[in-house]
Amino acid sequence: MRLGGKILIGCIAAPFVLVFFLLVLVLAFRAAPLRPSENVAIDQVDPIGGITPEMLAAEGLTIARAGAARAVPLRINLEEGSFTIKPAPAGSSIKVEGNYDRGLYELKMEVSRDDEGNPAYDISFLPRYSMLRRILSHGAVHIEEGENAMTIHIPRELLIDLNARVEKASSRLELGGLALRSADLSLRMGEHKVLADEPNPVEMEKLVVNTGMGDIGLHNLGQLRAGTIEVAAGMGEVTVDLGDAILRDTALNVRMKMGEMTVDLPARARRDEHTTVWFGESNRDWDGSTEDPNAPLLTIRGSVTMGELGYHRH
Repeated sequence: MRLGGKILIGCIAAPFVLVFFLLVLVLAFRAAPLRPSENVAIDQVDPIGGITPEMLAAEGLTIARAGAARAVPLRINLEEGSFTIKPAPAGSSIKVEGNYDRGLYELKMEVSRDDEGNPAYDISFLPRYSMLRRILSHGAVHIEEGENAMTIHIPRELLIDLNARVEKASSRLELGGLALRSADLSLRMGEHKVLADEPNPVEMEKLVVNTGMGDIGLHNLGQLRAGTIEVAAGMGEVTVDLGDAILRDTALNVRMKMGEMTVDLPARARRDEHTTVWFGESNRDWDGSTEDPNAPLLTIRGSVTMGELGYHRH
């Protein structure tokens, strides 16, 4: 048989092979069913318990000596739910409260220590089964409003390096008042808000935000006192709002691949701005007024691949 005939037979047979493969998967998954749904309420605190000022001082983690203190790594990994992260009173514990489906999802809250005894926290909420298995077993994946709704409380006095990934979800990250040395946020597929309604008690080295598809709002970021703010957006609509003022010289790097990004800048700041546009447009509403020579310097480097990047002044 010639090569062309073999290719033709392969093209004709491919859909039947795929259907047969999916049928085998469905039968296999039906033979080994998923765990039944079980909605439970949670009120879970970290294994160490209350984080008192004395404990922080003993560990070298107090914000009173933030310049020399170590920051605690706090790693958060969340999928498929409605999540809130917010500050808790000083002296309290890291705590997770809310409700979730224990049959289909798994919540983990762990603390570990490195070779020198330095602590690190890990909080994860993930599906027990892959999306493909759930679709083939149940026909669809649907989360009702109010299901998998959780709030993570973080004590104010705890100096942390925050690494958070939130995907296929809605989230509200209230970072104002937390003692953040650095933060790396990945917010994808959903509606996400990051807010800072009060100043960071320590100067922050760097804030990094990576976004995928969805509606993303980053508000009042100037309150975080970050030396560098990097926002890289994939697709969707993104708002980057620095608020009425920045509290130190700040480098702002913003990149938009495909979509619309709006950057709201403080009125009181000196600006050094340069934006690169590939296929799209960039606009700004500078009014030409004289800038305050004593205001902090805001260095802006922006780029847009396909879409719109707009700068507006408070």
